[in-house]
Amino acid sequence: MVIRLLDGAHEEQHAFNINGMSWRKEITDPVSPIVQEQTIGISEAFNIKIDEHYDAGDYLYCSGSLRWDVESGMWGIFRVMSCSIRYRCECICRNIGHWWEEQWYDKYM
Repeated sequence: MVIRLLDGAHEEQHAFNINGMSWRKEITDPVSPIVQEQTIGISEAFNIKIDEHYDAGDYLYCSGSLRWDVESGMWGIFRVMSCSIRYRCECICRNIGHWWEEQWYDKYM
């Protein structure tokens, strides 16, 4: 997963983190240090690539300042599912397809 993080014309610096997750500071450098927070300032942009496999659950992402920035709406929930949505959709479609074929064959053949 890649997160595109950018700050427009805001005068203050912020720190972005996802509680319980980490990533490489430089996305293209395989020996770059692993960090858990990215500081971002005016007109900066970063790509954050999450490579690790994390346990299923909800992870809070927010600015580093829980007191002020969370009140301003600078937070959210990042959900990791036990299996991918694509896998679930393929399973559902496969099961519906078999059911449909069986019903159709029984009715019209």
